[in-house]
Amino acid sequence: MPLFLYLFYQYENENQRHRSIESQFIMLIINVLGFFCIVNVLSFILNPTFDSSAATTLRFIGINTRRILFTLNPSIHPGIIGALGGYLFVLSTSYLKHIKNYSSRVKIRLYIYAIAGIVIVLMSDSRTILFSSFLCVGGLYFLSSINKLSLLRYIIWIIPFSNIIFMSAMQYTASTSVASSISRNDGADIATGNSRKFIYMAANKELADFKPIHMIGFGEYGPYAAGLTKYYLTEKFFKESEKEKLISSVTHNTGLQVIFDIGYIGLTIYLLLLSTLFNQLNKMNNQGQASILPLAYLITYIIILGTSETYFGNYTTIHNYLFFSLTFFIVISYNNHLYKRQLGNKKYDKAIA
Repeated sequence: MPLFLYLFYQYENENQRHRSIESQFIMLIINVLGFFCIVNVLSFILNPTFDSSAATTLRFIGINTRRILFTLNPSIHPGIIGALGGYLFVLSTSYLKHIKNYSSRVKIRLYIYAIAGIVIVLMSDSRTILFSSFLCVGGLYFLSSINKLSLLRYIIWIIPFSNIIFMSAMQYTASTSVASSISRNDGADIATGNSRKFIYMAANKELADFKPIHMIGFGEYGPYAAGLTKYYLTEKFFKESEKEKLISSVTHNTGLQVIFDIGYIGLTIYLLLLSTLFNQLNKMNNQGQASILPLAYLITYIIILGTSETYFGNYTTIHNYLFFSLTFFIVISYNNHLYKRQLGNKKYDKAIA
């Protein structure tokens, strides 16, 4: 994967057209995600398949039906496919906002992709993914309008406390009239964050009693190794088999998952990496390279989703591949940006080395 990205960058750098390398890379991701989402929508139209339970997100647009199953990927959790639809929506809308040098044909295609992305999110029946998509795009559009996108670098500090923030928001929402309209069962699932409350309580209880192993983590499936499954899977959800416990042992929160898998040291490295990426994106944007901004949108979206889902580790491999691809590409792009500036100033900077 790094080799592919490097060769892609080198080829596009040597054969640069009227669009920047960054916008071409982003459009490549958009086209792949767009094809995937449109094919999934068409496959459902040709062969509609439903679950036995009632859909929630489709109810928001006046459609009362059962939960949809993705025909091409029936064994994959719908939330994983829904997240890919969210990626497509965020990238398409941010491309429309910040990258201006494209034809009307491309503009129409981006609108189609944005619609396809939201349709996939609605089909996945994930309220978190749906609200996060609009929160990310709306929030960053607002920051862009007041020239404050530089504030994004501070969003990383919500990660260690994101489970508390998420549950506080759910508790508040459950006490309002909004709860009944977005709930699956009279607001009870909102108050517990769809049972995430039990997982977070068990995880925070474990971390409150500090142990040296917390510094380096328990390895993959850390919550299972730490023994949390005995509390929140056996006693709360009545899952007995070892396979069920292992598969279900993710914490549904990126910050907690990082701590349990690779410890506080790993969390520190993860936060420093994100901080570096946002600083590099901010510097490129401030120096006139706005074509990089859709990647800032996407990383922000991944962080927001991580408040209620696990977007770290090999539990959903596609998210890992995407994150490391983005990281590698941003680093390449930033160093190329530095190199071109230094050539223009005829100066040498040790940062290149």
